[in-house]
Amino acid sequence: MRHRAAGIESAAWAALAAVFLLRVAAIIMIGSPGSDSWESRIFYSDTYSYLDTANDLADGTQDEPSFRLPGYPILMLATMDLAGPRWTATIILQQIADLLTALIVAAIASPIIGRTKAIWAGVFYLILPSGVIFSSLVIPDVLTALFTAVSGLLWLRSARQIDPRRGALSGLAAGLAL
Repeated sequence: MRHRAAGIESAAWAALAAVFLLRVAAIIMIGSPGSDSWESRIFYSDTYSYLDTANDLADGTQDEPSFRLPGYPILMLATMDLAGPRWTATIILQQIADLLTALIVAAIASPIIGRTKAIWAGVFYLILPSGVIFSSLVIPDVLTALFTAVSGLLWLRSARQIDPRRGALSGLAAGLAL
């Protein structure tokens, strides 16, 4: 029975890896990264305001008021031409962020439903259509989900701390992540 459970857990890890790799392969293979059609597919209406803020940060001149926090525009500047065609690194980084969120989902679920089912929960998180769509657009939603998941994990850990100081530090870290 134990051998069978290990096989199911291995299958869950393999499924998680396969879904992640398929998502990355689809990003690279579908469309023509760097082309105008690629950008029209990965840009969303909000992308343009983040791009305007990134351009303002890059040239040091603010052309119009910005209603965006600078974190994502700085990430855009750092990654837009980093790995080959424009925005490829940004989108792949977002796939990695979504994988990390899936692993956090598994870590949160594990004490409740068991390790193997928690890994499957991570797999199901990765195949959610909304996650697949938003992680392939140049918008910060996937990173917001990651920081929210980190915050949730830290909050749960703060509640489990026996030492009040460690619990308070976990709670503080959760608030900072959020």
